[in-house]
Amino acid sequence: NPNPTQMAVELAGPADSVEFEVFTKSLALVLDFRGGAMPPGWGAVPLPAGWDRLPNGLYYVLVRATRGAVVSRSRLAKVMVLR
Repeated sequence: NPNPTQMAVELAGPADSVEFEVFTKSLALVLDFRGGAMPPGWGAVPLPAGWDRLPNGLYYVLVRATRGAVVSRSRLAKVMVLR
């Protein structure tokens, strides 16, 4: 998608919140944003305002879901930004 507005994630179970941390190839944290409660299955979280200022390139996104006091294992996704 050349102009994305959301980040999609598939959850195995319901979550109170979903956190996204975006890192450069050199593992510098460039964005950190959170979505609200989500049911199991596919859901989407709006991208923050800083997303459109990221330069072209490869980014790593760590995704964690929280339900109550339990935090899921982090999952890693690769995202390519090309404009």
